[in-house]
Amino acid sequence: MKLFNKILLGAGALAAMSGFSACTGDLDLLPTNPSEITAAEFEKDPQGYMEAVMADLYCNYSTVGPSTTDGDPSVIEGFDGGMCSFSRVCIQLGCFASDEMAWLPTGADWGNFRYGQVATNAPCILGMYSRLVVNASLCNDFIQTVNGGYFKLTADLQPQADEFVRQAKILRAAAYFYLMDNFGNVPYADETVAMGMVAPQVEPKAVYDGETAVLEEIVSWYKSNDPNNRPPYGYVGLDVAESLLVKYYLNAVSYGAPAAYDKVVSHAEAIISRLGHNGFKDSGLCYKYWQVFGHNNEQYSIGGPGNTGVNEIIWNQPAHEEKLQGWTGGSFLVNAWAGLDGGEASKWNASNGWKCLTARGTFVRTYFDWNDDFSESPDERTALWCTTKDGFPVDNPTIAGQDKNGFITVKYSNYDYENDETGARCATQPAAVDNLGMDFAAIRLAEIYLSAAEAYLQLGSNPEKATAYVNLIRERAGLQPYGAVTMNELIRERSAELYNEGHRRTDLIRWNMWISGYNWSFKNGVAEGADFGPEMRWYPLPLSIIGQAGYKQNAGYN
Repeated sequence: MKLFNKILLGAGALAAMSGFSACTGDLDLLPTNPSEITAAEFEKDPQGYMEAVMADLYCNYSTVGPSTTDGDPSVIEGFDGGMCSFSRVCIQLGCFASDEMAWLPTGADWGNFRYGQVATNAPCILGMYSRLVVNASLCNDFIQTVNGGYFKLTADLQPQADEFVRQAKILRAAAYFYLMDNFGNVPYADETVAMGMVAPQVEPKAVYDGETAVLEEIVSWYKSNDPNNRPPYGYVGLDVAESLLVKYYLNAVSYGAPAAYDKVVSHAEAIISRLGHNGFKDSGLCYKYWQVFGHNNEQYSIGGPGNTGVNEIIWNQPAHEEKLQGWTGGSFLVNAWAGLDGGEASKWNASNGWKCLTARGTFVRTYFDWNDDFSESPDERTALWCTTKDGFPVDNPTIAGQDKNGFITVKYSNYDYENDETGARCATQPAAVDNLGMDFAAIRLAEIYLSAAEAYLQLGSNPEKATAYVNLIRERAGLQPYGAVTMNELIRERSAELYNEGHRRTDLIRWNMWISGYNWSFKNGVAEGADFGPEMRWYPLPLSIIGQAGYKQNAGYN
């Protein structure tokens, strides 16, 4: 199967949104192709149809989703397709109301989301919630279709079907992580919930318990049966499954579960033992930070074309200028920043600029080193930024309206970089196009190192290894190493390393810095920042979902 093929959903989703049909309501979930396929037709090419439906699942994670019957490039209607693509949803929910970035355009779609003032009827809430629910539901539907015998599989195809089921469960666990992490008390169903049933609304711990148990079973299977698992480019397997366990366990307390830092360490060390080779100081990291986010970053992905032996990108979500498009991932993280500088084509090799994002001054000042006038930083993670030297203020006079309201903190670019210690730009470069083709690094090995270091600090064990892991990240950025790393230094380094990747809200909640105790530019609509109300522990469930499914709204919202 080729991920870039135009695929069919057809009868592979025999009842689209099974287990969630009543709670997605008027989203008008559409088939991805007008062709009508009956279950009987699977017998003509069972493997081909199964692979096509599996590709559909991946398309709903990598881009806006396959083309629909009315030409809309998204399976979700009623909200901008690009804005409700999976990677953008994760970034928007994790960063837009945080200290990292703000979405500048005003209007009904977003309202005051940038200030952390979130309306239950906001189109953005319905769109983002729906993407996560839809992706989880499509995974369940695929698993039910396989287990129900609809593909008419022969015995020789069963191992492939079993592997696809494992992959669907891994993808589902990712969707549930972000759904539970952001919305709290959410509908939860696995493949045992019958098609057409309304998924029960559960507390976060129930999702946590259910999905960690599934992931543990999958990881155990791989280690017993396929310990050297290396899935094809763009697909998930052992390393993504175990990385998701690291994410779940690192945040266990946030979901009402007992602390699980020992499990973070166990799984993170297993990943590091497999992937922590070659590259910067033989750590498995790219030599230079910007190499991870360049146009040719697929060479640093597991199974990626031209793989260099460095596997920093554990879960990559593929993109392509022509074959797999969508205003998502790396393309979003260039175009949304670009435009205000007037020279985006030369700085990031892009041809478009939306003038939609600005960085918060609090974040820029707190987590990066600067010279006196904030024009230059020794931190190489700022290499592509627009700073005071480009006429941008470090602080935010406002975070509404398309103007120079703060730094432009770009990390992705449409440049190819050499795979060596210099990370220099290649002699030949891709065209400066509109829809860019760099893959999105959804989970990176750098995150795993930092998660392990944080767990060691929380456990009070092995401070030497915690320090070594943090210093790997820090030195790769061109900075001097720490002595014995403290929790405050870990927070600083994780903040600087993972900015604009969708982690921020989750991290601030885990560190008890989200609601109160730490304020940032225009938090809660106040220029110098003000505490959130307690309701902002979770985002609200969409108002229309509450009415249709009879779910209980999160506390503090009308």
